[in-house]
Amino acid sequence: MEKILDLVMTPNGSGYVIEINSQTYIATAYHVCFETDTPRPEIYIHFKGQNQQLNIKEATVIDGCKYHDIGLLKLKDPNIIFPWSHGKFSSSQNLEPGNTVFTMGSPRGSWFSISQGILMDTNVIQANIGLINCPQLLHHSAIVNPGNSGGPLLNDFGKIIGMNIGLLGGVNDAKTSLAVPSNCIIKDIDSIANGRQINHARTKATFCNSWELSKYNKT
Repeated sequence: MEKILDLVMTPNGSGYVIEINSQTYIATAYHVCFETDTPRPEIYIHFKGQNQQLNIKEATVIDGCKYHDIGLLKLKDPNIIFPWSHGKFSSSQNLEPGNTVFTMGSPRGSWFSISQGILMDTNVIQANIGLINCPQLLHHSAIVNPGNSGGPLLNDFGKIIGMNIGLLGGVNDAKTSLAVPSNCIIKDIDSIANGRQINHARTKATFCNSWELSKYNKT
């Protein structure tokens, strides 16, 4: 079978800062912070402070969800304060093909990259492309490259509607991009941060209701 799906894997990845129960975490892709289902022993977060100086801080893997390719990190130093606001989620439930989207991350060694595209499909089931143990995904045209894994997919209001994890396309096709929907992310990171077990059906992702977004979507 022709390989038409690739994870955008690299020793480096992207992520975004979120707040859960007044605690700061960094969300990223499972395949960025786990190796063969084992947390990577050393993970370092690179970011620029208000003075634009590079900061490198060590992080710990809290846990992850392989099914949705989601990992949750926390900085080892609890006193670090990021010089920007936490990411805010928006529900992926009412997204439609044609919506404008943006990818953000650090692909191919760049410090920061942003790309604009449109949603092409809001319900790609990876079972239809040769994989059976994966969720429904967002399919979009914004550029994703190695290093973008774990970076956010944003709507035109700057809210997180997904997380980039892979590429879709045959050997001779133009590559388009795949992202985990925000409703999947929210439900999983809430379980991880609160120490609850994550259970998923093997053939379909479980989506949270829009009211569950309220505690993460503070303005």
